[in-house]
Amino acid sequence: FEAQLNQDKTMEKLNNEKAEHERIRAQTTRQLANQGFVDNAAQELVQNCRDRLERANSELRLLNKILEQV
Repeated sequence: FEAQLNQDKTMEKLNNEKAEHERIRAQTTRQLANQGFVDNAAQELVQNCRDRLERANSELRLLNKILEQV
């Protein structure tokens, strides 16, 4: 029973983390799709947004692999 409870908590944590990275991916994708943002924002800000998107995508790939194994 304890092992099942721990597995359920782990799955919940992984799914919550996945949802957070999906939210970040959606937000940064919207920002980068806004040509006005890309053209007018400081390039450092645009690059930070691209970096956040890449990190979110990397984390999602990893989380999906982990969740497939469970």
